[in-house]
Amino acid sequence: MSFFKFLFPLIIILNISYTHGEDKAKEQSSHDSENSHLKDLKTTSKLLLRGSYLQFTKPHTIAVAAASVFTIWLISNNDKKLLRQWGGHSPSDTVEFLGNPTAVMLNLPVLPLSLYEWSRAHDNTKLYNFTLEYTATLYLTLGETFLLSSIPFHKRPDSSGLTFFERTFRLRSSFPSGHMAGVSSLFFKTLQYYGPLMATAPLALTVITAMQRLQSHRHWPSDVFGTFFLAYLASEGTRIAHNKPEHYDRLYRFIYQHQFTLSPAVSTDGAQALISLSF
Repeated sequence: MSFFKFLFPLIIILNISYTHGEDKAKEQSSHDSENSHLKDLKTTSKLLLRGSYLQFTKPHTIAVAAASVFTIWLISNNDKKLLRQWGGHSPSDTVEFLGNPTAVMLNLPVLPLSLYEWSRAHDNTKLYNFTLEYTATLYLTLGETFLLSSIPFHKRPDSSGLTFFERTFRLRSSFPSGHMAGVSSLFFKTLQYYGPLMATAPLALTVITAMQRLQSHRHWPSDVFGTFFLAYLASEGTRIAHNKPEHYDRLYRFIYQHQFTLSPAVSTDGAQALISLSF
């Protein structure tokens, strides 16, 4: 009997000690998780800030930036003609759904956060790094579209019946398209990390979104092309800032591990541009 008198309080003490230790472990795990989330938020913010200027520091991005300005200038001079050709009829129900509410949803942090949490839960390093760069690219592109819309470039083709998002996140101009930011960012980041095959679906969604914006007369052709170029440059900026080539698709890694140069050249036929890719 004396043995059980000794054993009973011992079991209670051990049980309390175990429960307390378990609670402390859970509390520590929760604290570590909060610290990790905060650290990743800071990392994403740094990628966005550094990407904003690093996107203009490499020869190929400078070449694309120059080409995009020239291309947008050409398209803008033919906006009305192109809009009649590409936006001559109302969008179908499928195009309307994929190009409007779906595109808006992709501008929200729902998909990046979902992929981020899944990557942490399954210890998927590649997807984890993808979500950091994708989030930074998305909000860098959105920020640039918002700021550029303060320049009085041109009004929307049709400003009647605008939605809350179309009214709120737009300043003086319809250039460039905000709807195109999410789908274009997803396309370029998927292309970088997972290759052309996996990027097919985001590319299709990008094209459908462009169709919806034109067919609904919410944007000019120069608006949708402008955001597409911005998303590419932002995607390259965050890639350069993060510098995780081991996670990129093999084809993409091959192309960008070789030095690209663009330089002027003068010959008897006149001035020319010399493009070279070193192996």
